[in-house]
Amino acid sequence: AAMVIGSSRAKLILQPHGMITNATSRRKPYQSFFDFLFIKPALTRANCVIALQAIEQESLVKTFGCSNIEILPNGVNFQDFSDYEPRDNKLVVFVSRLHPQKDPLVFVKVAQRMLKKGVSLKFEVAGSDGGLEAEVVRQIENTNSDQLKFLGSLGNKEVRSIFRRACVLVLPSKDDQYPMVILEAAACGLQVILSSSSALAPTISKNKLGITCEPTIDNLEQSILDAIAHPIESSKIIQIASEIFNISSVVKSLTAIYTRRQHP
Repeated sequence: AAMVIGSSRAKLILQPHGMITNATSRRKPYQSFFDFLFIKPALTRANCVIALQAIEQESLVKTFGCSNIEILPNGVNFQDFSDYEPRDNKLVVFVSRLHPQKDPLVFVKVAQRMLKKGVSLKFEVAGSDGGLEAEVVRQIENTNSDQLKFLGSLGNKEVRSIFRRACVLVLPSKDDQYPMVILEAAACGLQVILSSSSALAPTISKNKLGITCEPTIDNLEQSILDAIAHPIESSKIIQIASEIFNISSVVKSLTAIYTRRQHP
């Protein structure tokens, strides 16, 4: 569709959403050929390419020689997350697809180690199967502790509930472009621990919405302890996050981009 529109007089705006610069997807052997034949021409013909953040912008320039790039973050409707539930200051959660990129197994290993040391924390894992569910369940069952539970796949209301109740969300994913679960957690006032390889890591660190670290067992364990020892006030997280990730702000910015590109 982009190739057809780009060859006409219509003005074209493309929004890759991090997919074509994702390091994991680019390991496929046919990717370079496909990029040369389709992706680069489509990007070159576009009047504007929208990147999620500066990291994606840099990659688009380096990999495809893109120009005319605008940055527009993702957003969520903060009103959807406004309900209140008492927060459990001992509950640490992983909520995401059970996929190698998200690395739920390292979260389970951290929980196992901390439980062996006698911590009084509770750990819960939730998410749809991305190939690792069977192994995650096996590891949790082998732990044989009521303090480590597998919740399975959750609906939207259940996810929001766990985000309002937990004290920390841990997402040790590799090269994650823009994990929406982080935005949803922040909208619930939940502090996060995020892998430093995630493209959202600079935003989380800069705005003090949580902790970023290399997702090793040692680092994650220490980050969990630090987050619990020095919690960030939920209302402060919501206030800061709403200024960055509120969908109303994103819509205004997107409208402004279309207006500028339509009437340069």
